Amino acid sequence: MSKILVFLCVIVVQVSFSASYSVNIEIQLDGLKQIKQCDCDYHPGGCVISVAPPEGWKCFCHYKGAWTCSAYAQQCNTRETCPGECYSKECCERGGGDCGGY
Repeated sequence: MSKILVFLCVIVVQVSFSASYSVNIEIQLDGLKQIKQCDCDYHPGGCVISVAPPEGWKCFCHYKGAWTCSAYAQQCNTRETCPGECYSKECCERGGGDCGGY
C-alpha cells in the first residue's frame, strides 16, 4: 500500500511541476522541434541540405560515412542573416559542416 501512495505523490508533484513551468517547457520543446527541422543527404562529393531549417537557423551537415549524412540546426547569432527554406551551398557553408555535394 505504501508503494502505491508514493507513486501517486510523484505523479502529483510532476503534474504540479509541469503546470508551474509550462511556459518554459513549451519554449524548450519548441526549440527542440526547430532543431530537428534540418537534414542533409549525401550526393557525390559530400552533403547537401535536404530539409532546410526555419528562418533564424542554420544547418550543420555532417558526413557520417558509407554515403550517409546527418544534420542539426543551430540558431544564428544577431549578426548573421539566415533565411528560412534555404537549400543553397551558401546556406550550407554558413552552417559550417560538410557541403561537398553541391
